Amino acid sequence: MREFAAIVSGMRSFMNLSETLPTDVQFQQFVRNQMSDLGQKDSIVVSFIDTAHTFVYSFTPNKLNPHKLVGRSVQTLRNREEIKRLNNLMIVDGLILFKPINLVEGWVGLPMNFRVVRDDVVLGYVAPIINFRTIMQPVYEDELADGYAFRFESAEGFDFDREAIFDGS
Repeated sequence: MREFAAIVSGMRSFMNLSETLPTDVQFQQFVRNQMSDLGQKDSIVVSFIDTAHTFVYSFTPNKLNPHKLVGRSVQTLRNREEIKRLNNLMIVDGLILFKPINLVEGWVGLPMNFRVVRDDVVLGYVAPIINFRTIMQPVYEDELADGYAFRFESAEGFDFDREAIFDGS
C-alpha cells in the first residue's frame, strides 16, 4: 500500500508542478516509468476527470482509453453520495483514499484520488485505482497464510475479496 501511495504522490506532483498540464501520453509514460521502477505490473488504471465529472483521459500503463471512458460522465458510474465525495475532493489538497469499487475493467480497485490545481484554478481530479489483488497477493503467498481464510468488509458493511466488492454495483 505504501508503494501505491508513493506512486500516487508522484503523480500528484507531476500533474500539479509540471510547466504545462501533461497530455495523456506524457502522464501515461510517467506512470509507466514509476510502475517499472517499483517492479509493478499493469494493475492500475488512471483517469483525469474535469470539474463536471467528465473523463478527460484514462489509461493503464500500456493502453490509452482502454474502456472508452473519455467523454463519459462519472455520474453514470457512481451514485449521488460518491459524487458528493468527489466534489469535496476538489476542495481539499492531499491524497484521499476511497472505498473499494467494482470497475468496468472487471476487478475490484482501491482509488486514491487527488485534485489537479493549475494557477490557483481547480481543473478536476485524478483517480488512480490499483487492483486490490495486487496489494493483497503478497499476503496470500506468505507461508503463514496457508491456514487462514481472509474476509474484508467496507465501512458500509459490504464484503469484498480480491475479485469483487459485493455491494450490488
